Amino acid sequence: MKYSIELPENKIKQVLRRHLVVQGWNPGIIRKTQRGFVIVATRGDEKWIIAIKGEESPNFVESFVITLGSTLLSMEDSKTKHSIALPDTTPFRNLWHRLPFLAKQRAGVTALFVNKENVVNETEQ
Repeated sequence: MKYSIELPENKIKQVLRRHLVVQGWNPGIIRKTQRGFVIVATRGDEKWIIAIKGEESPNFVESFVITLGSTLLSMEDSKTKHSIALPDTTPFRNLWHRLPFLAKQRAGVTALFVNKENVVNETEQ
């Protein structure tokens, strides 16, 4: 069975970029890393770093852990907001919900779920 990619990183990047602009953010830096795309957005003196993971890999657990880990490793400034952007799929939602609330709260990381209709939903829980 061939694996179908419905929400690749490039698509999530495009949707997220438009979403950020509508919210008043300037997604000024979009860079490709070994593990995917990272968006660095600013709004006034606010800064938001978002790691993006698409459906390129059928191993959802590994993709999730790598994306979350790279986000945690990039946290250098307590004033910067950090998020991971993921396809709005059951496997990714389940992984996010399995991560303890206390860990998400202490790390200060949120998840942005992008669905097939190009809607972005942010969640802390």
